[in-house]
Amino acid sequence: MNATTRMPAPINALTVDVEDWYHDSELEAPATNRRVEANTDHVLELLAECGARATFFFLGEVAEQLPALARRVCEAGHEIGSHGYHHRRVGELTREEFRDDVRRSLQVIEDATGVRVRGYRAPYFSIKAGVRWPIEILTECGLSYDASILAYDRPPGLQLVCSRQPYRLEGGLWEIPVAVLQVGPFWHLPLASGGGLRCLDGYGRRGLWERAWQYRCGTRPGSKSSRLANVRPRLICAAGGLFCASRG
Repeated sequence: MNATTRMPAPINALTVDVEDWYHDSELEAPATNRRVEANTDHVLELLAECGARATFFFLGEVAEQLPALARRVCEAGHEIGSHGYHHRRVGELTREEFRDDVRRSLQVIEDATGVRVRGYRAPYFSIKAGVRWPIEILTECGLSYDASILAYDRPPGLQLVCSRQPYRLEGGLWEIPVAVLQVGPFWHLPLASGGGLRCLDGYGRRGLWERAWQYRCGTRPGSKSSRLANVRPRLICAAGGLFCASRG
């Protein structure tokens, strides 16, 4: 390699699941104490300070209740994706229920923003590698990519079930997996997800996460690989900061 040749920089991508604190439980939506709007606005401020852009996967319920919030995200230059309409695991739905949920979310988000939705993220990352029917329905709904499949199947992450890099599925849909941390030859941890960020920050290990992101989450310095991290507004605001995608 001569002195004028440079390796392409890896692509760092940040996604945000726009949901509220009660969506991870069986609780009904409270009349008060909804935090998603203030938390998402705070994320927008942090991204603006860092000069970074992200993809915001909106829950349809949130976009329907707060269409102005979805518009603010678009106007700030970020991509809008679908997180489904209801926050339910894909495996709990019939094919028809899943199709209706995705279509309803797309209609609500596109009505709020006036922008075509191209990407989807399943609640709880609940589309499994090798399960074809949800991918077929996403393709049928006109989506271009999915970001729902974890590269490892279950804890303790001793076996990868798909590539850690973006890959094309049968039918043309792209799959963009969230980055995982490889520890040793076999162990894989979801440190580039909301849960991983929360655990490390709770123990004061932000520096460890940053080093892991740079060196282990599916790439090495100078490689052509891509890395995708996922966060939730309520976790960022609880932690008081954000490791921005604009950082190398």
